[in-house]
Amino acid sequence: TCVTISIGVGNYVNTLSQIHTSYKEALEVLKYKFYTRDNSLLCAEDFDLGFKDINHSNLYELEKQLIDYMKLGDRESVSETIDEIFQPICINKKLHSSYVQSICIELIFTASRVVYETNENIEKIVDSHANILNEIYAKENVYQLKDYILTVFLKISDYFANKYNQKNTTNIARIKEIVNNRYMENISISDIAEEVYLSPNYMSL
Repeated sequence: TCVTISIGVGNYVNTLSQIHTSYKEALEVLKYKFYTRDNSLLCAEDFDLGFKDINHSNLYELEKQLIDYMKLGDRESVSETIDEIFQPICINKKLHSSYVQSICIELIFTASRVVYETNENIEKIVDSHANILNEIYAKENVYQLKDYILTVFLKISDYFANKYNQKNTTNIARIKEIVNNRYMENISISDIAEEVYLSPNYMSL
């Protein structure tokens, strides 16, 4: 079993009587190991103890964009949006790990509802809700958590991309059938679009 170690280091002090202060600082910075990678050395002088809140309105907008890109099967945009969601979290370094986990859980359940609307279950695409939650809580730092959320959303994006490809293949076959059966008629794009339940503009693309 691989064991990871994080070490906290307090600020430099001039006298023995101040060592306890440096020790307390070392303990305090260890609380931020969630924001560092494995086997990290955390120095008190590298951390700003002042709290900086994140922009929640921007976060909600990014979450909406992420779901939209996921539904489009756009892997690149999904990856970029997850980077944007986690960037202020990683910079802040003051948000409690449970709060960051709650953001991830909200994303997962929102994605799950969208999948459910397609008559599919996220368990068949990624994993059960219980296992996904266990994975989220098991991550030791924010980077592991980000990588896991990215993996989940890429799998769901691939599901939607495949679904659209299958639908397009079916539509193309149906359009060919209509054209072959009615080529002697004065049939328009609008007529074909109506039969396959697509807009004429979409048919023209």
